Amino acid sequence: MTTENTEAVGDADGEQRHGERPFDPWRFPITLSGQNFVDEVAALLEAHEEEAGLRKRKRRPNDKRTFERMLTALASDLAINALCDEATGLHLSRSNRHLGRVSRYGNAATSKTLRQLLDLMADPRVALIEQKLGYRAKKGQSKRTVVVPSVRLQQLVQLYELTPADFGERPRPEPIELKSCPVSRKKRGQLIDYPETAITMGLRSQVREINVFLSMASLDFTGSAAVDVNKRQLRRVFTRESFESGGRLFGGFWQLMSKRDRLSHLKINGEDVIELDYGQVMPRLVYALAGQVPGMDDLYAIPGFEEYRPGIKKVASSMLFVEAPKSRFPVDTRHLFPKAVKIGDVTDAIMAAHPDIAGYFFTGIGHRCQFLESEILVEVLLT
Repeated sequence: MTTENTEAVGDADGEQRHGERPFDPWRFPITLSGQNFVDEVAALLEAHEEEAGLRKRKRRPNDKRTFERMLTALASDLAINALCDEATGLHLSRSNRHLGRVSRYGNAATSKTLRQLLDLMADPRVALIEQKLGYRAKKGQSKRTVVVPSVRLQQLVQLYELTPADFGERPRPEPIELKSCPVSRKKRGQLIDYPETAITMGLRSQVREINVFLSMASLDFTGSAAVDVNKRQLRRVFTRESFESGGRLFGGFWQLMSKRDRLSHLKINGEDVIELDYGQVMPRLVYALAGQVPGMDDLYAIPGFEEYRPGIKKVASSMLFVEAPKSRFPVDTRHLFPKAVKIGDVTDAIMAAHPDIAGYFFTGIGHRCQFLESEILVEVLLT
């Protein structure tokens, strides 16, 4: 079964952040101030429903719990959005094709009544959000609905003197995700179901152990910006319908910070942090799979292109993830080389400099290497 990824937070499979970020349905208040804010939002909506005669009878107990769960998650995430200025709004789906679908990735905060909640909050008589409806295009790219905290909601955030520390994350029931093969560069893989095995249980146990450790860690941000340091829950995303493809971790607040902010303002137990990096890890993993030892120290120092190392690094990486020779430069790399240089000149030079692994380029082996890289990272974190 294929499931639209309506609640993923963070970026995977080369996804990039734009003006809005995905709605995070796992948010909830963890302080009295945060809970009072959510209660105030609920009271405003209930008063509006009564005054406008929108409900003839009370919600049934199960419906009431679902509605409250959705309201709590949405109000909390909107408050975070207003406080952190991390995006210009939240994007989500209002489609019946996505809301309320039963799957291992499901969440009560994304049921079909989410549309009702959004419309209540966007009603001019309540004006808690601004809502720009999305659309599904038969041809071209569809657009998801975007919601933005209104001036009134931002005033409530200020009234209750909220900070990001007033909100936390509920534990995800499913911290490992499997995606289908992408249809095209624009249509990426979607979340799919998978059978439970000893492998999936082991992978899940590892991520949960890491998340428990992170939840108890003393992490602080000392910079001037408001940063949601309680956003620590990681998930491991596998790609191309395989638990030996991809496997990188996503979801931590530090992953979206600049390197400068991480090193200057992130504290662990009150101490400064350092950043460790495995140099040229992708080509070195290919060499390892080929049973060979690199004959050069800098694997991106390609003869004839020594001055264009940043471009070489990006092109070489692209050569490991695609399954056919490239006819044009990868996105955002053309400007890294002289105009007279063609993509074939670059790829030929890279393969000539690495004859022992030349046969691995254009085979898609990068996805396997990405998995091996993620295995190293998980092992380090568990150790």
